[in-house]
Amino acid sequence: VTVGDIMATHPVTLPATTRLIDAEEWFQRYHAEWFAVIDDDGRLLGIAERDRIVDAVNSGQPALVASELLTPGDPVTTEQPLEAVITAEPLRRLGAVMAVDQTGVLRGVLTAEQVRRALTTAVP
Repeated sequence: VTVGDIMATHPVTLPATTRLIDAEEWFQRYHAEWFAVIDDDGRLLGIAERDRIVDAVNSGQPALVASELLTPGDPVTTEQPLEAVITAEPLRRLGAVMAVDQTGVLRGVLTAEQVRRALTTAVP
């Protein structure tokens, strides 16, 4: 089983040029703690985390754009076997890991819940 076999293929992403004040609305609308941030070509740039965005807005930086305040995405590839990613740091920290193709384009998100289901189904 590969990452691509079980990942969600249409994650909600945040465009890199989104102002932080506008990103706050995204977090509220989707009840999310983080978003994958992509460039105009769909390449993963990193992760925008709610707490960092809110802190920046509250400290007087609402006009910064999302790409200026990212944590690393630490992506995996869609072809990687599931066993190779179950210990990935983002899976523990965010509850998900970003999956990219060979050119860095975000192709999906693999959540800890999807991993659990796949492992539970695989056990006889």
